[in-house]
Amino acid sequence: MLIITILAILAIVADQVSKVMIVHYFAASPLQDIPVINGVLHFTYVENTGAAFGMLKDARWLFIIVTIIFSIALLIWLIRLPKLHWLLKISSGLILGGAVGNLIDRIGLAYVRDFIDFRFLKHFAIFNVADSCVVVGTILFAFYLLFIHEKFLPALKKDHNVSAS
Repeated sequence: MLIITILAILAIVADQVSKVMIVHYFAASPLQDIPVINGVLHFTYVENTGAAFGMLKDARWLFIIVTIIFSIALLIWLIRLPKLHWLLKISSGLILGGAVGNLIDRIGLAYVRDFIDFRFLKHFAIFNVADSCVVVGTILFAFYLLFIHEKFLPALKKDHNVSAS
């Protein structure tokens, strides 16, 4: 669980620091967006009260409750596993860190601070570091569940039974 905790803390810190920096920059600047790579990647500050693409606008308490329940369920599942595969540790740390990063915003501010704006993807949501952690973590988690979990646990049980004899 140490790796999961460290990754989650790093994700939370990276998310919160990036949000504070972008808010500070926009508060001191008359600019509405900052082109990092013009026409491709911009920093555009948005206060999002909904989910991705602004869905479920103003459903703050729903997001808070679902995030807390999901995080607790994931932690219980991880604790119950006899041993954790390295990919499961990485994916879980990223998911939990991203979830808590946005949870901090929802509880403290009633909205999530988004700012990463890929302009070359038309109609794509503006997002933040926490969202990126959740997406990457979820992709890794899905890969683990689809291709590793069923092979990893029986091998682990077999090794455990042999060593217990």
